[in-house]
Amino acid sequence: MSIAAVTYVAPWRDLLGKRFATAIAFESALKTHWPVSLIFTMALLGLFQCFNGNFAASTRLLFAFGRRGTISSSFGGVHQRFQTPYLAVLGVTAGSLAGLFLGDALLVPVTEVGSMASALGWLAACASFWMAEKRPGMRMVTALGILISLILILMKMLPVFPGHFSPAEWMAFGIWVVLGGALHWGRG
Repeated sequence: MSIAAVTYVAPWRDLLGKRFATAIAFESALKTHWPVSLIFTMALLGLFQCFNGNFAASTRLLFAFGRRGTISSSFGGVHQRFQTPYLAVLGVTAGSLAGLFLGDALLVPVTEVGSMASALGWLAACASFWMAEKRPGMRMVTALGILISLILILMKMLPVFPGHFSPAEWMAFGIWVVLGGALHWGRG
């Protein structure tokens, strides 16, 4: 809807090369600044929502891995007074703060690696379901999920596809794998 609105309110050629083209288009069309403030406020709230959801999911993931023994069991510990997975929260907080200091240069590589990690997660879930499920109809749906996951992974890995990993993204992927290996094999 936003794309349609922007294309309606301002000629696209006038917006080429401009930062925050959506905001400029609305300000130009409505001859007032408040829509720009509203757009930026909503974008900021969207970022907070995304960060909060990822923070909660990441801490719970570290907590579950710690409880299972996949990584150090200390990540599965619960604070006596507050009943929260405090070491998992501290670990994700430390990673988030490190990301702040690395700035924008980290944003695209981490996002791209996250996309492939998501596809790998779907592949693992579909493969697990494939192994457990015996009904042909469900196996067909699962096979489709496996195929799509593999295609998405290959699109990131093979340079014949636009949007494949750049050297910076391969480096971010390598760091992610090394960090995961260190957490797993350093569980003591």
